[in-house]
Amino acid sequence: MNKIMFVGRLTKDPLLEKSSSGNVSYCRFTLAIDRGRSKDGEKETDFPSMVCFGKTAENLEKFTEKGNLIAVDGALHTRKYEKDGKTYYTDEIIANRVEFLQWKKSSKEEPPALEPAEIPQGFEKIEENAKSESKLTDDDLPF
Repeated sequence: MNKIMFVGRLTKDPLLEKSSSGNVSYCRFTLAIDRGRSKDGEKETDFPSMVCFGKTAENLEKFTEKGNLIAVDGALHTRKYEKDGKTYYTDEIIANRVEFLQWKKSSKEEPPALEPAEIPQGFEKIEENAKSESKLTDDDLPF
């Protein structure tokens, strides 16, 4: 199984690019992911390289900017390339799904609004200001 999930901050503004054929949009980006603290108390951070394609790439550029918190669901991919007669290998994350946990402040477009869910038959709408009079007991807990 090859599955990776990260939550981190964009290290720079995403830049949308097109493939050499011009048919595929893609965006390469790097996340700053906190790893915790070392034994001597130093904060540690990882900076994995990532790439996403198509609408995901277009929306990443449109709705996020440097410093925004995002979640990435993807897979590890090792890429090989040659430069000056030498073969190099690099690891990158192919982001299959990206969730925006923060939105670009300067975006002229608002993120899509969530539609209220329809109340299923047999249930009543609870007013937001209503307070529950009942308290949970230990018998109510599922564990």
